[in-house]
Amino acid sequence: MLKTTLPTLAIAAALLALPAYAQSVKTYDDGWYRGQFWSGEYPGGFTVLKDVVVKLRPELSPTADKSIDCPLPAKATYQPWNNERTTADGLEFVSFTETDTMKVNKAYDATLYSEVDGSEQTITFKAGDKWTYLAYYGEGAFLMEYDGARYTGDQGLEEVSTSTNPDAKKGYEEWLRINCANNMWGWLFIGDIVKDDQTFTGPNIVEYGRAADLE
Repeated sequence: MLKTTLPTLAIAAALLALPAYAQSVKTYDDGWYRGQFWSGEYPGGFTVLKDVVVKLRPELSPTADKSIDCPLPAKATYQPWNNERTTADGLEFVSFTETDTMKVNKAYDATLYSEVDGSEQTITFKAGDKWTYLAYYGEGAFLMEYDGARYTGDQGLEEVSTSTNPDAKKGYEEWLRINCANNMWGWLFIGDIVKDDQTFTGPNIVEYGRAADLE
């Protein structure tokens, strides 16, 4: 069984410090969790290899028209760890995860961390108890809800639980809000970015926790 590590707790603590936001998006119903972050030990993103104009959407909806021209400069890196670019372009990182109701298969003592204050709590689950998977953090840690409260959980609990909806895929979609150089702003659906050798490539991550524009 995998245990929660210090890096995992650091990731969760940083994400828990973010403000809570209401769903308020028509395309994503109550079956989706909105997070003001991108998940993963190394969150995704991209670096621009040459000056390009991308098309943004006026709202958080994959079906909205891509109607806003947004110039992106060569060498710019769009990734949550690039603080300078985030500040310069007013970037906002948003993700949507399809939630899943999980059922515990056997008695299990889980060490969870409160979303309210980060305090450690041990909760004894009985076979048949249910909890809700909300979003992945990183290194096996995830956001969950149980008995009306939200916690950071780890893989141990997930390994003794099964989905009540075996067809659930836990869909995950990322969005990026950009203040553009032409005084326009909008939302970039990351699924629209195709990384290649000419225009976009993976993010320029300098070290763990830090990304930067190319020099």
